Amino acid sequence: MVDKIVASIPLPPVDKPLSAWSHGELLSDAARSSLLGLRAFVTKRAITAETDFKEDLQLADVVLGVAKLYAHVQVSQLRHVVEQEDWAAYQKELEREARTLGVFEPSSAAKRMRAKRAKRILRKPGSKYKPPRG
Repeated sequence: MVDKIVASIPLPPVDKPLSAWSHGELLSDAARSSLLGLRAFVTKRAITAETDFKEDLQLADVVLGVAKLYAHVQVSQLRHVVEQEDWAAYQKELEREARTLGVFEPSSAAKRMRAKRAKRILRKPGSKYKPPRG
């Protein structure tokens, strides 16, 4: 599982010095290294009498923190993409296509939204708007 996640993280640029990397490239490289280090820590570490668990916990906290930060950045990017979608325009396009096919029936949400908009327009002084029938 970790190998699949690590494979999905972009590789760092090899043609640029570390000082020229972008923040995203630095974070990707840190996340890749952290996940590989965590896997090695969990699978290959032998527990002995000399094992310092306090140091192990600190290392695990840092590694998991970097992985969580990378995951939060990825989720934030996905949310940003979704928020940029113009859902109203998409809904209008679907309605236009349905009208063209002769199968248009506005959804109850669309009807409520139109009714609210009509009430708001009618409240404006001097409005000549007449609400649609139906």
